[in-house]
Amino acid sequence: MKKIFFTTILLLTIAGASAQGFNIPKKGYVGEAGAAFGIVVAEAGVTPSIGMFTTHGYQFSPQFFLGGGVMLTRNTKLLCTYIQTNFALRKVTESRSSFPYMSINAGYAFSTWSGDSFGDDKGVYIEPRLGWSFNSKLGNLRYDVFAAVSMFDIQFTPKIGLAFRF
Repeated sequence: MKKIFFTTILLLTIAGASAQGFNIPKKGYVGEAGAAFGIVVAEAGVTPSIGMFTTHGYQFSPQFFLGGGVMLTRNTKLLCTYIQTNFALRKVTESRSSFPYMSINAGYAFSTWSGDSFGDDKGVYIEPRLGWSFNSKLGNLRYDVFAAVSMFDIQFTPKIGLAFRF
């Protein structure tokens, strides 16, 4: 039931965002907030995962963004800090309502569960993403839909996500 609900929300967001207007990313501060849903594949087995994240940085051109962020996953209880680079994969103009992009998050993650093992799992965190960004008429608001793979320690997490850029 949850899968159907989230899939419906995702599809409605895509349809609504693509029907709005044209607004290219402007130079300057950009913030992002979103959620990702995935499946953690690790030695211990397969576990569903939900993560919330926020990223803040600078849009250098319509094609390039660089920023830093924080993500907290609920099920695997990881806190990740990262640097994000975001590249538009085609020229962004006022005549296009959407565009594909590629993004890479790279940083450091550690466990947040309580008890004897607090902070024991820690290490490099890498997440390549491919997505599609939909522009809107609401200022600089954009909707990003993406597919990603998070790699941390011995965990491999394919996931999909939705982010709002402002």
